[in-house]
Amino acid sequence: MDKALLDKMMVYCSKRERCVLEVTEKLRAAEASADDIEQIVGVLVEMNFINEQRYADAFVSDKFRFNKWGRVKIAHALKQKRVDVACIERALCVIEEEVYLQTLAQLIATKQKMVKGTATQKQAAVIRFALSRGFEYDMIKRLVR
Repeated sequence: MDKALLDKMMVYCSKRERCVLEVTEKLRAAEASADDIEQIVGVLVEMNFINEQRYADAFVSDKFRFNKWGRVKIAHALKQKRVDVACIERALCVIEEEVYLQTLAQLIATKQKMVKGTATQKQAAVIRFALSRGFEYDMIKRLVR
């Protein structure tokens, strides 16, 4: 195993939360061998530099608070990063239902003020917008009037 590459990955993982896929891609970009990648990732997981649950928790928190993403979009993004489904579900449970609905209501209210057109066109545009943000259709439908 390449000690210099391991040290570089420790620094890389120390700067912010990383998932296994991100570290693997970084190692591939550095043209590490498959054996080195497997060993380095194993060591990083063992030393707790990489922790999928911690990564999922941070990802959910950041994407919801700062980007105003809904559960669907967050879960999809985490699945693309090959995070375990159980980790995703546990992380999504952290979002409080009341705060989630308030955020969706704020997004809908803001979008409704910006959209022009007939009532039907406005409603369709707001629903499309909220769906693109990853919120569930039944919640959107309840809040859109």
